[in-house]
Amino acid sequence: MVFLLLTSCAANTPEQGRMPWDDDVSCLRKELSGQASFAIAVAFCRREEDGRLLPLDLRNAPDLQQKAKEEGFNNIIYK
Repeated sequence: MVFLLLTSCAANTPEQGRMPWDDDVSCLRKELSGQASFAIAVAFCRREEDGRLLPLDLRNAPDLQQKAKEEGFNNIIYK
């Protein structure tokens, strides 16, 4: 059982979305490195709380803030 859990985590690819240890910046960078569009990366990386989508925390990533602004996602991020 533990082996299955470890191998499934090791087989994770960027296209599988957010992992529990990913913060918003690391999740977006992982998704974008897998050639996903910014919109798809945002969809994979956004988190929910009480049924509401939370803004992405990109305060430490000015390059991703700029990309979000260029793509029209500036209303879904913390700055």
